[in-house]
Amino acid sequence: MEEQRSGTFDEELAALAADLRRLRIERGNPSYRDLVTRAVRSGAGIQLSPATQSDAFNGRRLVRVDTLMGLVRILHAYDEYGEERTVPAHNAPELADWRRRWRALAELQSVGTARARTAAVTAQEVPEPRKAPDAPETPTAPAPPAAPARPPAEQPAGPAPYTFAFRLAGHDQAVRDVAFSPDGRYLASADRTTVRLWETATGERAGLPRPGTAPVAFTADGLLLTVDATVRSVVHRFDPAESSAASPLAGPGPRVRAMACDAEGAELATLDAEGAVHLWDLLSGHLHFTPGEGRFTTARFTHDGRLLAVDTGARVWDLSEERPVGQTLHEPESAVAVTALSPGGGVLALGRRDGTIALREGRRERPLAGHAQAVTALAFSPDGTLLAGAAADGTVRFWDTATGRPVGSLLGDHGADVNAVAFSADGRMFATASGDRTVLLYTRAFTGGDTPLAARALAVALRMRRAVQLPPVTAGRPLVRTAFSPDGWSIAATTGDLSVRLWDPVSRSPRWPRLAEPSVLPWGLAFSPDGALLATASGDRSVCLHDAASGAVLREIRTRHSGALKRLAFSPDGQLLATGSTDTTARLWDPHTGKGVGQALRGHGNEVVGICFSPDGRLLATSGADGGVRLWDPRTQQQLRAPFDGHRGTVWAVSFAPDGRVLATAGADATVRLWDPVRGVQLGAPLSGHASAVHELAFSPDGQLLASAGEDGVALLWDPVTGERVGSALTGHEGAVGGLAFSPDGSLLATAGRDGTLRRWIIATV
Repeated sequence: MEEQRSGTFDEELAALAADLRRLRIERGNPSYRDLVTRAVRSGAGIQLSPATQSDAFNGRRLVRVDTLMGLVRILHAYDEYGEERTVPAHNAPELADWRRRWRALAELQSVGTARARTAAVTAQEVPEPRKAPDAPETPTAPAPPAAPARPPAEQPAGPAPYTFAFRLAGHDQAVRDVAFSPDGRYLASADRTTVRLWETATGERAGLPRPGTAPVAFTADGLLLTVDATVRSVVHRFDPAESSAASPLAGPGPRVRAMACDAEGAELATLDAEGAVHLWDLLSGHLHFTPGEGRFTTARFTHDGRLLAVDTGARVWDLSEERPVGQTLHEPESAVAVTALSPGGGVLALGRRDGTIALREGRRERPLAGHAQAVTALAFSPDGTLLAGAAADGTVRFWDTATGRPVGSLLGDHGADVNAVAFSADGRMFATASGDRTVLLYTRAFTGGDTPLAARALAVALRMRRAVQLPPVTAGRPLVRTAFSPDGWSIAATTGDLSVRLWDPVSRSPRWPRLAEPSVLPWGLAFSPDGALLATASGDRSVCLHDAASGAVLREIRTRHSGALKRLAFSPDGQLLATGSTDTTARLWDPHTGKGVGQALRGHGNEVVGICFSPDGRLLATSGADGGVRLWDPRTQQQLRAPFDGHRGTVWAVSFAPDGRVLATAGADATVRLWDPVRGVQLGAPLSGHASAVHELAFSPDGQLLASAGEDGVALLWDPVTGERVGSALTGHEGAVGGLAFSPDGSLLATAGRDGTLRRWIIATV
């Protein structure tokens, strides 16, 4: 395969597509149908539709990384004569360069999208409402009707987030739905028989009305989606600037009552009147599949591409995997009127028939000061910081999702119930649709204040559970392990050139000179609990104990291992130091005297590569290249129970949760597994998300996050209670990540990479 060139996104996507076509020819040039069949028969869970293959081979769009990897794996399942052979594993070496190129393309695409969005926002600045002509149906900007006299149940926080701009009149019956185009230029509204388009900058109509009914939606590339007014299971696609429609999507079930598009513009999810969700390929117009058999009320795509849905019992489901998300509470079907999912999918908003509203995260629920009448519509702002709720009395209210407090005064500008609410993609506009046959358009109010824009942007990112990367520390040589000192004063990392480095984690300045004498093996690194000592593994199989403040070697422990040291760990009280070695044993030492404690811990059939103490010091966990995880009593050096077997291949890391109730393990099989150390049983399904071996694990100090990193060059965050991913993957390293550590206060996560960089991430508190 050709080396990646540094070009534009389109150029690099075309080069990737050309290399895919070349690989296909080299593998006997199998047809699209052959590849689909081979993927199904592989049993590897690879799904390849002909439309998706066409997009990938022709460079029409950047397909998802799992799709690209699946396609490359299936192509490699043929030899040069077109004869079938074994499908390579997901971490096979021949996939590494494809994965690297996908990451580079994704980064180029995100940069381009951000620039385009900024340009679009600048070009579409909403002007002051201009005086409309006297025609009765042209929009004007009069003072809105007075809001109802009923005061809010709780004192609002701050001024109203949106101000009235236009009343859009033209429908001759109740308006059922509204949707903004991705660039914010258009607003679509729909009643039972007609769909209208409006220019958001002027409030004027854009073109003639179209036949159709609610719901309405836009694709990522700006196509308008409407439902046929007669055959309500059919979805039509229009270019807003043209009147002709593309071929319709003919649904298999009853009428469509909700639609959601993914961020790539490749897929459409429709929800029918019986609660079934159907997934469509927008490019081919073909129905992908109908996931699940439950009755759903809401469906949406999250930022990371998952398709989530809410059933009639207010339970959230991941329809991509057809399973419930986390442990959710059941809600009586008769109580809930409407639901909405946050952009990241982590928060569910419930609007009840009694007018109350609640925000639910897993099994935690926060009530909000609600409406006096039944809730009719809910929507989250694009950044997830606001929730808008509408009621049958025609009022709309906003809440701060972080505090649960109302924001600003009620909007009471409609003369009837509000059927739908919507935010524009940039959050600068807000629209409501009502039974009074009008649509109201609002624009974002500038609140000013003393908070700098950068601080507000950071707060929003953290509130959305997005880790924010700080400038990296550049070491100039591959990094392997990393650790924070217990007081957070320094961060250490071992290097591939047999040295150890320390930096100030805030300023990135070196704490003391690079230490290379004696030579430091890169796999062992640990601070003592009091922060006075830094232990490193030496090439002569000894452990060096450094003064953490100066770097001076205070003493050496001459171990009795016959192989290289792979891991080091201090006990919580600092009285023991554990070592794991390639000689298949683990040993315990007194760090104050350098003497061995008890006998060697024997049982592994191959080298010991992972080691850690439980928080109370009563257990020692080891893992090895034999695929087993063992628990020991440090006082007696006796193994406590049979090994934990679940991983395939080496188990590279072990880590106890801060409360000691969970033991996490990371394996060469690209999974993270959670175990009950007392009962010796696995907790839930393996955590899957990495593309290759997982090298390192770390729990946050409060135990609410588990971080993992590995050969694929990314770090992932998990909720250890539910097993769900938290936020997006942390990318940026070019090569494997071997080191991972949370700061003592949990606000920073450090990742050490083979690319010679130590990256720091600001982490949101859960």
